Amino acid sequence: MKSVTISQKLTGYYLLLGIITVITISIFFYTGFKKALIERTLAQLSSINILKKEQIEEHFKARERNLNILIKNPLLLSSFNSTNPKNYEELMKLVLESNYKNIFIVDSNLQTLPISRQLPYKNSAELKAFLVAGLTHFSLYDASAQSGKTLLLVAYPIVNESKKTVGVVVLEEDFSSIEQILNERAGMGNTGETYLVAADGYMRSVSRFSPNKNPLSIKVQTIAFDNALVGKEGDGIIKDYRDVSVLTAYRNLFLPGLKWVIISEIDFEEAMMPVYDVRDYIEVIGFVITILIIVVTITISRSISRPIVKLRETVLLLSKGILPEKTLEIKKSDEIGQMAQSINQLVEGLKHTSHFASEIGNGNFSTGFTPLSGDDMLGKSLLQMLDKLKKSSEQEKNMSKQRTFALVEGQENERRRISRELHDGIGQLLTATKFRIGAIEGQEEIRKEIKNILDETIAEVRRISNNLMPSVLVDFGLEAGLRLLCTNATKYSEIPVHFHFNKTTDKELNFEISVSLYRIAQEGINNIIKYSDASLVELSVQASDNAVTMELKDNGKGFDLENYNQHRRKESNGIRNMKERAQLLNGKFYITSAVDEGTTINVTIPLTE
Repeated sequence: MKSVTISQKLTGYYLLLGIITVITISIFFYTGFKKALIERTLAQLSSINILKKEQIEEHFKARERNLNILIKNPLLLSSFNSTNPKNYEELMKLVLESNYKNIFIVDSNLQTLPISRQLPYKNSAELKAFLVAGLTHFSLYDASAQSGKTLLLVAYPIVNESKKTVGVVVLEEDFSSIEQILNERAGMGNTGETYLVAADGYMRSVSRFSPNKNPLSIKVQTIAFDNALVGKEGDGIIKDYRDVSVLTAYRNLFLPGLKWVIISEIDFEEAMMPVYDVRDYIEVIGFVITILIIVVTITISRSISRPIVKLRETVLLLSKGILPEKTLEIKKSDEIGQMAQSINQLVEGLKHTSHFASEIGNGNFSTGFTPLSGDDMLGKSLLQMLDKLKKSSEQEKNMSKQRTFALVEGQENERRRISRELHDGIGQLLTATKFRIGAIEGQEEIRKEIKNILDETIAEVRRISNNLMPSVLVDFGLEAGLRLLCTNATKYSEIPVHFHFNKTTDKELNFEISVSLYRIAQEGINNIIKYSDASLVELSVQASDNAVTMELKDNGKGFDLENYNQHRRKESNGIRNMKERAQLLNGKFYITSAVDEGTTINVTIPLTE
């Protein structure tokens, strides 16, 4: 199963958070904008509804004023006693000038005058009731139900000079002027309309959605109508007479003799078009923002996860005991940057600790080391180990020196014993044999030959005995031993070996120092004779209160010391023996050489108690 990386987790978290934020903001903005738009549209509808209501009411007030002027006209009073049609025509002209459509005149007995047109409805009982109600004031009458069309009548009593009611003037309202007020749709959009509904629930104004349909055939059964009919006014979202969701504003008309309501509505879908546009806009913006969130999220998550991945890789390497070669380059001041800095310090500390451990492992106990902190357990443990290793190394050196010293001392004692046995045993036997042969008479040539062989054998035994342990070194000290060594080397190799000895102290060199310096000089001279092709050798010794220094120098062909050290992992036995002899006495051994420049050996032995 593939594991999910930190980058993927962060990307998912940030992306989910971003999408939730965008959706939340979008819903909040969309809901708020929709609510605000509905409130604003309802407020606008209410304003339009109130305005049209006031316009209609003002329209009828103007009609009442016109009617007050009309009824005072003598021509109207004379019409009750006239049978001349021209009189009615002149009266009709006055009516039209007053913005009425028709005029009907009835006498006090409710009989239509001969010159007048017949009323456009048939129910005389309603007419009588209407006329009786209109005998004292201006009144409107909805005669639509009787006429089959929207018919609005105005009644006003006619009083003569004697204050006697002589009849009633019935004027037919020109309803087109009302329709004109209703059809002014400024701010109503494509589906907005304002219409009138009578108490019977049927429309009185023409529906804009059914302009060719008789409004009296359109039944309005809505919440807006029901509320307005009982005197309430308000707005809201309802189903209209078409069963379509609309925003509506409604109120009652205050007209004498009428019980009509005025309703202003606009389709919900049209009113919400800006909301839908905003919704589409929000969807586009939301999509763009989502893409930006994805890009920013990936960028941010990578910027966060990249250093974490580096930290993880570094920690994994550390868990495997591998110290990274490169430090973490995380330029941040937050917790990640602090972690990276701490890990870099840890890595550097571990490198320093590892180097320290490697150095003390190689025996370099003088390497400095500082723990990372006072609580650095590893550093403290290494320092404790260093102290123990130092002690152990010192003990090992002392034991090794003691073993080596005992070995060398044993070798020297063995050489001394062998030398003494050669000198005292075989040498004396050979000498006695020589004397016995000298006592034999006759055969002089054979005797002389045997004698020569014995002389050479005695000399060789003495030379071997002297090499094993020169008696002059034992009897007379270092200077006499080295001088004899140089004399014999010159004699047998024919290479001049010059010897210089300078002593500025009263201290006597103990036998161990003398033997060691003698063996080093002996080994060095033998190597010069074998390998150097030298023509001159110089051996000098300087003894002071503090140390004795010996220098052995030749003018031979020399060698490349650096190349010698690189290609020969182990020193030759001769050089190693010389160095060990010097180290046994806490001394120092140096060898310098160059091609065609000879070789020089320096040995310094401290003269301590």
